[in-house]
Amino acid sequence: TEEADVSPAGLLLRAGSAGRNSGEIEVLRLGRHGDRAWVVIIPGTQLDGLPQGTNPFDAAGIAEGLGYDSAETATAIRRALAAAGAEAGDQVAAVGYSQGGIHAMNLGRDKAFLADYELKFVLTAGSPVGGIAPGPGTSSLHLEHEQDWVPGADGTPNPDLKDRVTVTLGTPIPGHEWLEPGMGPGHAIERYADGARDIAASQDPSLKASTSALAAVVGAGGTATVTRFSLRREAMPPQRGTPVAPAPVPSGRARGESSPRGTPR
Repeated sequence: TEEADVSPAGLLLRAGSAGRNSGEIEVLRLGRHGDRAWVVIIPGTQLDGLPQGTNPFDAAGIAEGLGYDSAETATAIRRALAAAGAEAGDQVAAVGYSQGGIHAMNLGRDKAFLADYELKFVLTAGSPVGGIAPGPGTSSLHLEHEQDWVPGADGTPNPDLKDRVTVTLGTPIPGHEWLEPGMGPGHAIERYADGARDIAASQDPSLKASTSALAAVVGAGGTATVTRFSLRREAMPPQRGTPVAPAPVPSGRARGESSPRGTPR
């Protein structure tokens, strides 16, 4: 258990922290039984730290998200929520950075996930999610930076809807930051967190409505139970009488388990 900052900036920084540990997601339980909600934190793309091909959030995870609607990752997230204690009908907010935003948005159109939980809000930063439309009842807030090429990688701009707000950040980037390794300074999670703080303080009606919708799910913060789950992609077991071949779709599964393993911290 720990004190959790559930503002948009605080949640995005958690997504950045989760990304430091390969294959991990976080599940936060907020409130008390009967009036509780859950937040799923999904990191961005990870290219090292695990044996090649076993991390669900490697480059192949982008293909799974954009080409296969995050089918296997959504299953792992649903099982992680159940393992953390979520019950049918509980409200959920999903937060994703970069690739994680793709998986977060895909939860909004995953029939099995929506049959178990009520996805009320999705928050993304630096994510190419313009072509993903969640089901009714899910609000979303998307942060993009004009110097970040990743959100436009799918070639589809986010629609401008009452329950779907996109903010394009234009904060200047110092020249020396362009020399640093990575996806480019416009994609930095800290820059998106700074933008999220400005959004939370904004008096713009659409932004106030969006942040209020998030607050209606997560509350004002305070003590939360945090569980981290380690996901692994494993090859599909061969069927009898068929040749062994790699699985075409990645599968997020826990190491040595048939379901994700969570360790409270």
